[in-house]
Amino acid sequence: MKLKQITQFLEISFWAVTLSLALTFGLVNSAHADPDQDGPGFGHRFHGGGKGYGPDHRPPFLEGITLTDTQNAKIDEILKSQAAAAPKDNAASKWESHKQLAQLALSTDYTDDKAKALAETTEKQELENHVQRKLARTKVDHAIFQILTAEQQQQAKTNLANFKPRELGH
Repeated sequence: MKLKQITQFLEISFWAVTLSLALTFGLVNSAHADPDQDGPGFGHRFHGGGKGYGPDHRPPFLEGITLTDTQNAKIDEILKSQAAAAPKDNAASKWESHKQLAQLALSTDYTDDKAKALAETTEKQELENHVQRKLARTKVDHAIFQILTAEQQQQAKTNLANFKPRELGH
């Protein structure tokens, strides 16, 4: 009987430590993550550093393109409206999902099926949030691209075609 109790204690301790580490590093990394890090040619990977999009951060495909005052004003307007309307990552919802998984791990009601269902629900929510953010960024890029002249559009396409991802760790 004692061996079984020790085994259960070790198993619960293992999962508690694993979940604690996952929560700690997952939440820390998501809090500091660049929301544009995974788009094709966007954010820090495109131009070697920076904060991605925002009212003061233009899409990197504009680098080297000379814009008129009118174009600059329109782009600023688009970026300001995008920043206000952009879908936000719901950290509270993420935390609640991770907390539910951690509670299940320490519960006597634990089953693999319950854990899998909860994890799948969490992943689906995070994927949907991710898709909505990508869609919003793509709409903004398209709106900005439409402001450009034909020559400027060609330069933007060339900028994207010449994109070389940065190596990790640099």
